[in-house]
Amino acid sequence: MFGENFTSKDLMETQVNIGDVFQLDLKVIVTQPRMRCYKLGFRFGRMDIIKKFLASGCPGIYFRVSEEGEVEAGDSIDPINRDRNLVTVSEIVRLYINDTEDIKTMRRVVKVDALPDGWKYHFLEQIE
Repeated sequence: MFGENFTSKDLMETQVNIGDVFQLDLKVIVTQPRMRCYKLGFRFGRMDIIKKFLASGCPGIYFRVSEEGEVEAGDSIDPINRDRNLVTVSEIVRLYINDTEDIKTMRRVVKVDALPDGWKYHFLEQIE
């Protein structure tokens, strides 16, 4: 019914792929990087914080729940399937911010089923 945030020292944006599936009591699929909005700038009293946050390459990870369940602090997050396209969360951020000319990787990115359509459209426009 409600979404929750996970904090994990083991899931790094540089190692987790869009489309990877993880098992807890529930099952989740990695869908995209967590992109900060303007509210972060207001909270810190400076709008440049959003760019600095994204430049860190570690914005966080959004998951989609594919099988519901309950989660408690200390539960293990076990990988059960790795997406065959091997596009990490940090690669999406890199392509979005810095490497807007890396067409080869963008072609691989748009093949990832779990990536939301908005991201796919963005990269398809870059490819064209």
